[in-house]
Amino acid sequence: MWNPLTLPFAALGIVADVARALTELPRLIEALQARLERSDAVTAELERLDAMVESLAEQVALLLADVRALRAQTADAAALHDQLEHTQAELAEANRQIGQMVTAAQAKPEPAPAPPPAPEAAEAPRRRGRFAAFRRSTPA
Repeated sequence: MWNPLTLPFAALGIVADVARALTELPRLIEALQARLERSDAVTAELERLDAMVESLAEQVALLLADVRALRAQTADAAALHDQLEHTQAELAEANRQIGQMVTAAQAKPEPAPAPPPAPEAAEAPRRRGRFAAFRRSTPA
């Protein structure tokens, strides 16, 4: 059952609660404003960070492009390095062969100079053939 005499106490409690709420209202408003200011600062900071992230993303993209170019250059350099090693090996072999040739040339005795050609005699006698002695030189 409900007692109607408790109504004035209930109304008095409600008025006290409203009065307390009204006295705390300015403090709550100030706290909300402070939070709004902090949220504005946080929003500004987030916008600054967003711009920084975009800038970093662009720099990372440029770095990735540089890395790709360097990889291509490294591949080219590796191919050139292999070619250089092959060329150096060929040059070493050629130097070895030249050294062997020089050593062989130094070890060979120098050939004696060829005798000078004999002066040709005045005209060598003419051969007449195999049966020239049996022929007549005058008609008979």
